[in-house]
Amino acid sequence: MTASRSLAIAALALLGGCARPEPAAAPDGGSPLLASVQATTFGSDSAVFSLQVTNVTTAPLALSFSSGQQFDFIVLRGTQEVWRWSSEQMFTQAFRTETLAPGETETYTATWAPLPGSAGEYTVRALLTARNAPVEQTTRFRL
Repeated sequence: MTASRSLAIAALALLGGCARPEPAAAPDGGSPLLASVQATTFGSDSAVFSLQVTNVTTAPLALSFSSGQQFDFIVLRGTQEVWRWSSEQMFTQAFRTETLAPGETETYTATWAPLPGSAGEYTVRALLTARNAPVEQTTRFRL
């Protein structure tokens, strides 16, 4: 076998291993996950965000992540981003999976401590970063 042919076979094998997983489908053909986001505020001192995702399929659902990051929360004031949970974090750089049993719910949370004088209206975007079943939910809240 020639060196160029060996390289081509190795490249195809590598690309095949990097293929994006196919998303699972719910019985009705929709998303395999039911998701919701909540924002709980404590005056103007802090806000706790919760993203809940539930496997609505009848089979285990393996969520594929391209790093240690599973979720993110982004706080917006109007269209301006004022805080992003992941910007304060470090994540492993390894592919991983997390399996949800049928009907199982996983909750991801983060706390935001805004600067003094930050009272007002905000929107939080909650993201599940699974490659095969990404989720984005938003909700408005007031500090």
